[in-house]
Amino acid sequence: MAVTSLSGVLMSQKWYLLVAAVITYIAVKCTFRRFFHPLAKVPGPFLPAVTKLYQSYYHGRYYLQIEKLHQQYGPIVRITPSEVHIADAECYDKIYYVGTKYWKSPNFYNALCVPYAMFGTPSNDVHKIRRGAMNPMFSRQKVLDLEGIVQEKASKTVVLHHAFRAVSIDVISDFAFDRCYNFLDKEDTGAHFFEMARGIGPALWAFQQFPSLQKLALKTPPWMAPYLSKPLGYVTSMQIECVRQVQGVQQKMREKKDLGRQTIFTTLLTDNGDKPEGYQIPTAWELKDEAYSVLVAASDTTGNAMTVAAFNVLHNQEIYKKLVAELEDRFPHQTTDLPFVELEKLPYLTAVIKEGLRLSFGVIGRLPRVVPASGATFHSHYLPQDTIVSMSSWLMHRDPSVFSSPNTFSPERWLISDAESRRLDRNLVPFGRGSRQCVGMPLAYTELYVTLGTLFRRFPSGMRVWSEGTKEVIGDYEDFFSSYHPYAKRDDWFKAWVPEGRE
Repeated sequence: MAVTSLSGVLMSQKWYLLVAAVITYIAVKCTFRRFFHPLAKVPGPFLPAVTKLYQSYYHGRYYLQIEKLHQQYGPIVRITPSEVHIADAECYDKIYYVGTKYWKSPNFYNALCVPYAMFGTPSNDVHKIRRGAMNPMFSRQKVLDLEGIVQEKASKTVVLHHAFRAVSIDVISDFAFDRCYNFLDKEDTGAHFFEMARGIGPALWAFQQFPSLQKLALKTPPWMAPYLSKPLGYVTSMQIECVRQVQGVQQKMREKKDLGRQTIFTTLLTDNGDKPEGYQIPTAWELKDEAYSVLVAASDTTGNAMTVAAFNVLHNQEIYKKLVAELEDRFPHQTTDLPFVELEKLPYLTAVIKEGLRLSFGVIGRLPRVVPASGATFHSHYLPQDTIVSMSSWLMHRDPSVFSSPNTFSPERWLISDAESRRLDRNLVPFGRGSRQCVGMPLAYTELYVTLGTLFRRFPSGMRVWSEGTKEVIGDYEDFFSSYHPYAKRDDWFKAWVPEGRE
């Protein structure tokens, strides 16, 4: 009996010692991170300095909390134990520039589940090879060659919200796979696809917080994934869809049929000696990441910008009338084609598009980069090698020292003078900047000009709009790397139509 009692006491003491050891370890680690870490002198509150769980709490809204931290602590703030965020436009070109030495943060970008994509590659050296293979397909001339496809999709009279994304997806699927999804011809304009693309977001957010969870989750059999987690099910469904698309291109190439024009993936699957040194033809599994990237980017960035621009134009009759007047003056005949090279010369349409891009933000959250071996100094704070430093379009696009009334959709701000427009342009970064700037930017601008120009020229006076919400709500996004507006979950959030006889 005494032996049993003694054994119980010893076991109890072991548990106490274990708990005490864990508490001591956590206390020592927190003390080091807060007071002795190389970033200890960077301003910021206690919790984000000692644990990443602080950002996890804000689930898709951390960009808003980061803004509050800047308001309290200044232009540089510590937002995780190893990451510093900067809110100063003068610093942007010191990080995101052509030939940058700052790599993308592996922990952040690996969580996006596209390790083989040009976009998700942390290494600038590997990115250079992959981008060199894809760049010719997104040159201005190549995009102009695609204008016929864009014109065809933009001339459809289906509007809005999902339809704007449908335009982008129809164009990029045709360009990428030579197989148009034809979402604009479907009754739901592709709503099922956009639900899947949007549904991925929470899974990516979780993977960023808990990298080990990602490794386990991606080993889940595809049939089981939806039962474990709906977002995980969306991830595996998108991967399967993208593999199928790439394999379809490979099959056509093997059979040498229907190869009338070059596409993104026929280019990436062919090496005629025109690829950068070190380029190797990827497998279908590797190329699925590139397919995933172009589809999600098309559905989000460009579609969001179109939605924000059209939403605000239709809710402001003065802006609406000015835009329509400019289009009618340049294109007197309502049914004529609107060439991109002519549309991009129109100052008011350009201003509307820039405001749409400004208030849709591209990627609304931070873009983390790794400080190179030389280290870096921002606002008198030295950041050693391997520190994560980031900035965000949410703050760049709403800097009140650059954009007066930053939350107001005002095309006129871009028309004050050429010098003022150039000053504003320095803060406009919806596609990023430098070597890692979005490769699809030329195509995105073509879609924006042609789609919005066609929409407001074809229906100059009879368009009616219904929406749930107001202009002020348009900036209320969820940040799952791509920007998601909460109202976008509703199929009837933003609709427009033309009463009979008013076209």
